[in-house]
Amino acid sequence: MFGQNYHTVNTWVFEVSKCLENRNGTELALLLSSKCDKLSQNNLFGLNEENFQPLCNQAYNKFDKLIAPGICQFFSDFLKLRIAIANNKMTWDEILKKSFKLLDLWLDIYLDENIVEHHWLVPGLYSLCNFTSIIGAYADRSNASGIDMRDLDAEDDKDKYMKQVLNNVRSKMGRVRGDESRHSGMKYYNLGNMQMAAGFLKAIESTNINYSKALRGPLINYRYYLGKLHMQKEEYLESLRNTFHGHFQIA
Repeated sequence: MFGQNYHTVNTWVFEVSKCLENRNGTELALLLSSKCDKLSQNNLFGLNEENFQPLCNQAYNKFDKLIAPGICQFFSDFLKLRIAIANNKMTWDEILKKSFKLLDLWLDIYLDENIVEHHWLVPGLYSLCNFTSIIGAYADRSNASGIDMRDLDAEDDKDKYMKQVLNNVRSKMGRVRGDESRHSGMKYYNLGNMQMAAGFLKAIESTNINYSKALRGPLINYRYYLGKLHMQKEEYLESLRNTFHGHFQIA
């Protein structure tokens, strides 16, 4: 069993390396997804993360020069974290802190001035933001009642933590504000904001409003901003479709 698991993780390391060589952001995002089968609990349980450090160094060291510094550290630390999660080696609060560090490191790679073509890194940002927000939901629930560390497929309440994730992205993206060449990353950040806003507006729209008793001024403002937010959301959805070339289905 363990032998098969080692082989599966080795395959993941190799596939990540091929994605980096080919600048294939779409496939790379799938390998970084919380739902990646090769990094499921069944495949990672019982493994020692330190055993994969030499393999990661061998596979990724060259990309620190070919792409940007930090590539090897990111994927080594990401794999270690996934193995630690599968084997109950950390608390969810510790996992959340490490997840944010990974997100910061990915943004540093994305913002590296030496990267000429960087848009392929955006789908990975999409996966990492979702991964971190799911971790946040688990951390909150574990503090409340205590839960077992299983796979990361459940996504209940993850939107509650997306604001913190997106604020983390914004603090980094502010360094390149106005730089059109980094526009794709900002589009994802803006889309995330609009998705949260849309959820809030949906709750309002489902509430029965007595228009005969509502003050006209606030009601006009509400309808104005409601329409504006929906219009912006459509613009961001269209931008993201163009960025990801239709590979991601946007909710």
